[in-house]
Amino acid sequence: MRRRGFVPEVDEDATIGKIGPDFENCMTLSNSEVRWILDEKTRVEGTFAKKCKAQIATERNLKPFDNFKTEESVKVMRSFFSEIPLFDFEITQLANLSPDDVQEARALVPSINVLYGGRERSITDDELNDVLIKIQSAESIAE
Repeated sequence: MRRRGFVPEVDEDATIGKIGPDFENCMTLSNSEVRWILDEKTRVEGTFAKKCKAQIATERNLKPFDNFKTEESVKVMRSFFSEIPLFDFEITQLANLSPDDVQEARALVPSINVLYGGRERSITDDELNDVLIKIQSAESIAE
């Protein structure tokens, strides 16, 4: 029997930054970092090693969203994580989605608009614009 008006507490809601206990202490990876790991796996195992279906599908699905084309650009993007006043999963989302401007970034990653998880203040539009500029500069690095 259900009680009227009872709303169960939600463990996960990314729009407000509740990513769930399974992901709270995990390092997030951008699409480019996943591609980089898979490329390294292929290099170590050899070009002719048999790939599983999941790896083939993952590589195919990552290709259109691989914003950081070089190892150096991936490293530069990762180095920003300690400088930017956002949580790692938010920076990863911005890196993967590559929004054009602050308004698009706030719409695509709504959790950056919410105070939670020890975040002391909201990120300003100017700060968020600086984050987007840093991400875009890392995307343009070529070896």
